[in-house]
Amino acid sequence: MTDSQSSQDAHINSDRSLKQLAWAIESSVGQFKLILARCNYASLRDRLISRLQEICQVEIRILAVQQSNRTLYTAIQEEFGAEIPACVMVVGLESVQNLSVMLTSANQVREEFRKNFAFPLVLWIDDEIYKQLIQLAPDLESWATTRDFAISTQELVDFITKTANQWFSNSFNFSVDVYIKLENELETAQRDLLNKPDVYNLEIQANLESLLGFIKQINNQKDSALEHYHKALELWQQNHNLEQWAKVLGEIGFCYYLKAFKHQDINHPDWQATWHYIQEYINFINRLKSPDLIANAVIKFGDILRDLQKWETLQSLSEQGLVIHRANNKLRELAKDYGFLAEVALAQNNWVKANQLVKQALEVFATITNLESANISGLLSNITEKVLKSKDFSLYQFILGRSQYHLGQIQEATLSLENAKDVGNSLEDVRLFLDILRFLQQLYFEQKKYLKAYKIKQQRRSIEQQFGLRAFIGAGRLEATKQAFVETLRSNSPQGNIAPEIAASGRLLDIERLIERMGRPDYKLIVIHGQSGVGKSSLVNAGLLPALKNKAIGTQDYLPVVMRVYTNWVEELGRLLGESEESRVCRDAINRVSTDWGESEPQRSASELGTSTSELGRSTSELGRSTSELGRSTSELGIPQYLISRLKENEQHNLRTVLIFDQFEEFFFVYTEPAQRKQFFEFLGECLNVLSVKVILSLRVDYIHYLLECNDLSSLKIIGNDILSNNVLYKLGNFSPADTKSIIQRLTENTSFRLEPALVEQLVQDLAGELGEVRPIELQVVGAQLQTENITTLAEYQQRGTKGELVKRYLNEVVHDCGEENQQAADILLYLLTDEKGTRPLKTHAELERDLMPYFSEIPPTPLKKGGFILATPFLRRSPQAGGSETRAKQASEISKLDLVLEIFVQSGLVVLLPENPNDRYQLVHDYIATFIRQQQEPKLKQVMVELEKEREQRKQSEVKLNRVFKRALFSSIAAGLGFAGLAAVTFQWTVEANVHLINAINNSSEAFAVSRQHPDALIAALRAGSKLKHTIWAQHRSDTRMQTVATLQQAVYLKPNEPKENRAIEVNTLEGHSSAVNSIAYSPNGKQLASASDDNTIKIWDVSSGQLLKSLTGHSDEVWSVAYSLNGQQLASASRDKTIKIWDVSSGKLLKFLTGHSNAVNSVAYSPNGQQ
Repeated sequence: MTDSQSSQDAHINSDRSLKQLAWAIESSVGQFKLILARCNYASLRDRLISRLQEICQVEIRILAVQQSNRTLYTAIQEEFGAEIPACVMVVGLESVQNLSVMLTSANQVREEFRKNFAFPLVLWIDDEIYKQLIQLAPDLESWATTRDFAISTQELVDFITKTANQWFSNSFNFSVDVYIKLENELETAQRDLLNKPDVYNLEIQANLESLLGFIKQINNQKDSALEHYHKALELWQQNHNLEQWAKVLGEIGFCYYLKAFKHQDINHPDWQATWHYIQEYINFINRLKSPDLIANAVIKFGDILRDLQKWETLQSLSEQGLVIHRANNKLRELAKDYGFLAEVALAQNNWVKANQLVKQALEVFATITNLESANISGLLSNITEKVLKSKDFSLYQFILGRSQYHLGQIQEATLSLENAKDVGNSLEDVRLFLDILRFLQQLYFEQKKYLKAYKIKQQRRSIEQQFGLRAFIGAGRLEATKQAFVETLRSNSPQGNIAPEIAASGRLLDIERLIERMGRPDYKLIVIHGQSGVGKSSLVNAGLLPALKNKAIGTQDYLPVVMRVYTNWVEELGRLLGESEESRVCRDAINRVSTDWGESEPQRSASELGTSTSELGRSTSELGRSTSELGRSTSELGIPQYLISRLKENEQHNLRTVLIFDQFEEFFFVYTEPAQRKQFFEFLGECLNVLSVKVILSLRVDYIHYLLECNDLSSLKIIGNDILSNNVLYKLGNFSPADTKSIIQRLTENTSFRLEPALVEQLVQDLAGELGEVRPIELQVVGAQLQTENITTLAEYQQRGTKGELVKRYLNEVVHDCGEENQQAADILLYLLTDEKGTRPLKTHAELERDLMPYFSEIPPTPLKKGGFILATPFLRRSPQAGGSETRAKQASEISKLDLVLEIFVQSGLVVLLPENPNDRYQLVHDYIATFIRQQQEPKLKQVMVELEKEREQRKQSEVKLNRVFKRALFSSIAAGLGFAGLAAVTFQWTVEANVHLINAINNSSEAFAVSRQHPDALIAALRAGSKLKHTIWAQHRSDTRMQTVATLQQAVYLKPNEPKENRAIEVNTLEGHSSAVNSIAYSPNGKQLASASDDNTIKIWDVSSGQLLKSLTGHSDEVWSVAYSLNGQQLASASRDKTIKIWDVSSGKLLKFLTGHSNAVNSVAYSPNGQQ
């Protein structure tokens, strides 16, 4: 049979099947009928649908399912509501992220389709989906009528040729879901053409292999992609197609880069292969003398050459690109050329040239209005303009900051690097973002800003863990894994994936069991409990949360809401519910745009998107107002009914809300009285009575008994008033040795950090010890130190000390991060958090400061409280006569040193901060660390005490000798002394009189203020007089001065008869937390919050009624001098000595924008009356 005859037969068969499909639709109007239309090619399907709409007498409504849809029933119901269309045709099933979940769910609720969908339902599927349907939804499939549609040979050849031409001409601008469909189509096409050797010629084979290589690369199947690319390269070489040859050669180099991406060592074979093929590609295009290929090579491979540190090649390529891009007026590419040349100058230690070149890059970049994306190919074709622009700007700011640093412009360098960090995003270019964090950490550490440096270090390590660049995180909390754009454009989930630590261990079974409980009606409440350090928060955030976001029960999607802050739980929960819904709506709207089918559909969806997002803006703003009002009237309402109503609304929208209260023990720290806690427990009971709502509490085992307070509430009858039953409690334990081996293998297999099997065996044996179990936190601590020291063999492990030594060095690293001048205090502080029994006592800040004193030979007396406090009174204002910031900082230096060390310990995870009333307490994270600290620090501290004792003894001996000298000299000096005594007495009397006159003058000014009813000024002056009297000892013996000062204070503080109460000076609250002076404060418009700006470079937001710290905003690199709330109270502006103004979102604490332009410190900030400026 000839190809033309075969094609003609295919057309006839397709036309016959299409008429049969039209007849089946027309005969089933008004009743449910399932029809499966099998077609493997989107282009053929589109033509068939258009033809079907012409010949069918019934109006056909087309539904393009979204990538994030998890249930087919819900997708149809949300699209059409109560409307009953004549016929619904579903396309896009091949793009659904969790198609298995969708098919399983459809099978479970198949009767609902029959009851509620009185119309024919046509599902367009390919062969792969048909196989899954038979396997996962056999009952549903048994109801269906199937129609097959085949493509003709000529159409297939045209499809391959057209698609290949698009790719080779760099005009591939498909959405991600199209790439996913294309993989199935190309593989099917290859199978179809294998049986047709007369058609499957060399060029068609080469086109197919090239396209399959690219699609496999997109879908993160790098080894398979390379296999196809190498086959394509051989075919193009045989066919002597030079441009296609060059294209595939470049893609091979780029694909090897994707493989090498997670390896830190550039000598790794994948890095060497990357360099080999890129070098071959550059030489090849230079021989071709193609300006377009050379220009594109700079953009595609410039970043890779920078990572490979191939500076000569990067310089040569960038200089060629500079000439071409300037001639073609390609501004973005021109800026990139300058940026790469600046990188080369940095590598050559030519700081001035690097500074000049990057400033040229920034000047060109500033003129770009729209990115020219025509020449962007491969993976970059799907990255948005905003992403590319922010990545470029972040890179230029990073280069600028490094050049400024080497030129000695430290303050400017800090600002540039902060800009690079703020604009950058780890998802866009994780290696660049990590380089920025690494340099910024070094810069802050050199400036002795140790806390900032440590926070950046923790952020860097967390990102490395999330992107699979770090196997072990240490004592921190695991997060869901992510993928960078450079790795793949196909993301299984916008929220990330289950962390490998969870998937590799028995924790995956825990997640499955928890999800199984949530799918059953008899499990309404789950209490996850376990010892400190067992991994409860990691299970919730890195395992359960991403798993729930990809699950559905019947027609309902899960909507998990995780809460960790309990200071104002009503308002916080309202905010989180709003954010979760906003995230879901935005995600669905974006996916709807990317998956719409047909020519006219995208326009319709775009308008719908505009409507939905505007409605979303209104709903979230209304939510903010409602929660704000709710916060004011919580005590009046008892149970916050608004939240209950919101949960019921979610249920009506087919959402199964899962409220997860993580680290729930902190709730009991904030609400110390049972009466305060009762409101929450009553709300909890109301939640459990909403049919679709599930609640999870995660807390330490030693706080479970607090839950008994709610056991007798009538609303908890749904769980049998037995909150500690087996149906409620879920214990989380340690790892078994076998699980631990699996975890280590899975954690290290996708990184450059590989451990030999003998080391894994010995390590697991040491970690298990006598207990026979492995603590998750200990595995992370020891593993993190192994990776830090790059210990990969058993011999190295035994040589450098086993588990105990590694833990000690891990502790030493955290101590080192506190700074050299603080290391002794840090060592002693760790020791003070242990006792002779090797356990972990709870200690307050004051107790720790008191216990530190004996270990220092000379410690100036300081009050046992935190430095940098705010006295909140109705008359609060900054005194113009107050001392300078340097004096205040010096007074608080000793306390701030202790605060600094404690903060770093808490950030590191070694120490747990327990917020309690009346004072917070600190505790080591685990008993096993206490043992190591005791062993390590006790000899050191004994030596310190010996040296202190020796010093004291030497001081006593020196004092004895000095006394002898004084006695001998006394007699000879008496005569002369008598002569000088008179003069000294007169001088001293003058000094006392001067101080007395000053105190009296201040008292008089206070009285004058009081008479003129300037009560705040009267109070400030009286306090100054009292302070001056207190520190002038001899003046205190002047009874008239002392009595006048006391009277002045009484007059300023206490009311006179018939005087208005508003003139009373009452201390309402003392807000403590800043480590240096407070320069400015501002109340929010509703009076519920107070923002404070400090010399410690931070802004803190406080709850006025409770005095609790709500948020701490960090981002300024120098002292913050002024703060101001916007008129609606949703934003906060701050002015700083670092020459910038920053705008913050009050609810989330996120930096919204930063304003630069001042050449010196910014002293004050204010919003315009309309709030627009």
